Amino acid sequence: MFKIWITSFTAVLLFLSSCKDKINSNIPTVNFNVTINLTRPEYAALLGDGQSITLPTFDNYGRRAGYAGLVIIKSSFASSGFYAFDRCCTYNPNEAHQVNADGALAVCPVDSSVYVLIDGSGIPSTGPATLPLRRYNVSVSGNELSVYQYAN
Repeated sequence: MFKIWITSFTAVLLFLSSCKDKINSNIPTVNFNVTINLTRPEYAALLGDGQSITLPTFDNYGRRAGYAGLVIIKSSFASSGFYAFDRCCTYNPNEAHQVNADGALAVCPVDSSVYVLIDGSGIPSTGPATLPLRRYNVSVSGNELSVYQYAN
């Protein structure tokens, strides 16, 4: 009996740990891969901890960046040194309802929801939004920062 209980308990723990990277989000999932060169002047804000930038939904070549664009923040809390979030507000999710970067925060100009970015949570601190911003994968190699999402 004890052996069955231990096996069942271990199976449940493995299942729960495999779900820890799943994001509960009401933002549609899109596949994309964006790479920026951190030495370019338009990304100079990312040199300081707690500083952030926004990227539009589509670049000059028509390549998608998230569902509604991206907010990228430099953060000493992140293992890569950066976090990236979708710009789509979670209160009324649509491509036109985009948050704006404001240092360590993101602010929705439509409903005034404010999201915390610096710790990687993307959780709303004020406003009607209750769900966090969708966070994306980030990797850094030399001066190249890549943000990506590949749906299952």
